[in-house]
Amino acid sequence: AISGGYVKPYLHLAALNEFADGNSVRVNNVSLDNSVKGAAFQAGLGAEVKVTDNLGGYAAFDYTKGDNTERPWQATVGVNYTW
Repeated sequence: AISGGYVKPYLHLAALNEFADGNSVRVNNVSLDNSVKGAAFQAGLGAEVKVTDNLGGYAAFDYTKGDNTERPWQATVGVNYTW
């Protein structure tokens, strides 16, 4: 363990579904459809780290795969500092 701090790992799983019947918009006389019709599954893992009362950070990795969509591994990293 970190002296005066902590590490909190986590795992999340989610089932996603778009219930909308079409999701389009018209711009400059062009129709755009950003629908992701169907179901998808999302999984992720990460950790929150606190080093001192004022300094911490986090890291997360997520993946989504569905009937009509896929978002390959995505990473998010950050630092928190309070004063």
